[in-house]
Amino acid sequence: MTYNAESINLNEFDINDLADISANLQISPNRGAEFIEQSLPLILQKLSHTEQDLKQKTQLMLADVLPNYERLQRLTQIGASLNDELNQQTVSIKRQYPALFKEVKHVIKYAHQLLLLLQQLEQMHPSYITQAKSMIQSFSQQCSLLYDQLVKRSILVVKQPDEIIKKGNQFDTQIVLLIDIPSPTPSVRIRIISAADAELLKTGAAQCTQISPAATTVNNQGTLNFNNGNLLSHFSKKPALKEISSRVNTAGGRRLAVTEQKYVVLYEIVLSSAVASGGTETIWALSLPIVLIVHASQLSDAYATIIWDRMFHNEVRLRLSFCTCTL
Repeated sequence: MTYNAESINLNEFDINDLADISANLQISPNRGAEFIEQSLPLILQKLSHTEQDLKQKTQLMLADVLPNYERLQRLTQIGASLNDELNQQTVSIKRQYPALFKEVKHVIKYAHQLLLLLQQLEQMHPSYITQAKSMIQSFSQQCSLLYDQLVKRSILVVKQPDEIIKKGNQFDTQIVLLIDIPSPTPSVRIRIISAADAELLKTGAAQCTQISPAATTVNNQGTLNFNNGNLLSHFSKKPALKEISSRVNTAGGRRLAVTEQKYVVLYEIVLSSAVASGGTETIWALSLPIVLIVHASQLSDAYATIIWDRMFHNEVRLRLSFCTCTL
């Protein structure tokens, strides 16, 4: 799936032009009246179209493009010849996601400056300005929701960890942060958690601070460095799996086998609350499920688990959803 949404012409939303009108109202009061009569109706119309456009583009990116990218990674890991398509998608997402985020951020700033100007002009046409302010506030709120959604999904795992990691072994993984952030030296931390805890994060039933690691990982702190316009993770030493926590037991007391327990790598970037408009303690992402083993004799069972997960991930979810609806 290719993301071909057209970019918004940000020149149509000139923040400096609004600031200039605002600063010179005392000198040129007629300019304010002209703005209300001639410019404002067109601006409101543009904002309405832009809101719908940004909603559609964000929906396409988050609901279609990113899930399809993960699907390609799943299939590639079990031998599908999709590397060229995967590489093309990587390049496309690394270009289009930041551009979309920039558009959303810009129009939010524009709406803020526009509201400041209308407050100064309110006495000229009170009823119309009040109506216009209400429309702009609604626009700003909707775009702020899009902003938050894009911030929360802004980590792209471009190099998935090894599907099977043996105790004592190093593994390689890499992420890209797809948005610009104010922190001068952002850092990333990785932890291995259980697949069950990963589901809690996905559903919002738990926060990152409430999740305990299911394994001990060394060299798990990295930095984010600019590379070709993107922030890429860098670890001075490869992370390594040092210890695996005790395997979970079933309700009947039986210890789960290696084929019955899956894990994921949790990537966390801790940012200031200023990054997300509503305040976000952590931006996080999850790897594809992995299996942790202690002995080489467990490899065949582990591979069976991975192949099943990669091939039937979506189908199993669909069947479970169907069964739930039937019941």
